Amino acid sequence: YKQIAVDFVGDIVLQPPKKFANYPVLLERLEQLGAVEAAEATLSGQGVLYLGKGNVRAVHIQGIDLARAAKVTAFKNSLLRQKNSPDEPSFGIPGDPNAVTGFVGIAVVKEPDEETDEYDFEAVEEMIGKQVVLTTGSVIEQKDSSLPAGETQFKRRTLQFTITDIVFTGFYQVDKNYIFLPIERLQKTLYPEQEPVAELIQIKL
Repeated sequence: YKQIAVDFVGDIVLQPPKKFANYPVLLERLEQLGAVEAAEATLSGQGVLYLGKGNVRAVHIQGIDLARAAKVTAFKNSLLRQKNSPDEPSFGIPGDPNAVTGFVGIAVVKEPDEETDEYDFEAVEEMIGKQVVLTTGSVIEQKDSSLPAGETQFKRRTLQFTITDIVFTGFYQVDKNYIFLPIERLQKTLYPEQEPVAELIQIKL
């Protein structure tokens, strides 16, 4: 489990009481340190993923910078479609740079066999290219002076995206609960009026 943790989050994790604001500057400064090989930022949320009629899953949403994640962690090795590619991993769809895309944990789309504990990889890979709908939201502080100070409001957000790869880490809690989106896309979905923010900084020494 220790190695799985290092592969998934890196050697060091920084998590402040409040979100990191303007985190790209911090990443650049960290990477100027001789002891740091690479650093990445992540943003998270909770949501409900609609996979098809009668198929809805509660999910943990992780916003990542995929290029940085591939340097800090072993994330690329968990991608079914791209793990053996010589190219840098990508969320994108060739020929469609504006497509909204994401990755989904293998057990989010297909549970393993109860007896053999193995996945039907053929059925799993059929989910690549499928469009799904994510319902999530964020807590927004009220700015209306007529409301009590500190009052908050939950803003519901929806995001339709295309699955472009499946994540298979071998750690069931991740594979069953996580989906992955570009951090910029998740930021714009959850906090459209704010500057770039992140919850964690992950570091590879």
